[in-house]
Amino acid sequence: MTTERTRADAKKLILFSTKALQRLGVPEEDAQITARMLVTSDLRGVDSHGVAHLNMFYARRIRLGIINLNPKSKVFSQAPSTATMDGDQGLGFVIGHHAMMEAIHRAEKTGAGFVSVRNNTHFGAGANYAMMALERDMIGMAMTNTWAAVVAP
Repeated sequence: MTTERTRADAKKLILFSTKALQRLGVPEEDAQITARMLVTSDLRGVDSHGVAHLNMFYARRIRLGIINLNPKSKVFSQAPSTATMDGDQGLGFVIGHHAMMEAIHRAEKTGAGFVSVRNNTHFGAGANYAMMALERDMIGMAMTNTWAAVVAP
């Protein structure tokens, strides 16, 4: 059994994925965030969280109404370094992106930023969010919970 791989231009794949998401009703900016993260996963070799799953996983959940395309996410904060965000069942990539940006902004002010998220949907590969901190010369961490699907390393 051989596995054939085809090369695709990353920019074209982002554009394709963005347009596909927009056709499903995802706002343009949210579609771009999601498409970039899917393609980034592919470029890092994490095919399990890349564009190959755009239709069967994300588009399917959008069509089923599991994902709220117009969430009213809110940030609840009790301290300068910490916050909790309610994602209102929005597209996980977008909520995760906004949560990480919130953590980064808090870290810029206080030296550390932590944001927990509730009421979110699948947010893809956690490394995408952790790597956002690198652009600001910070260390990032991203974690999620799920049902017991794999053995812990």
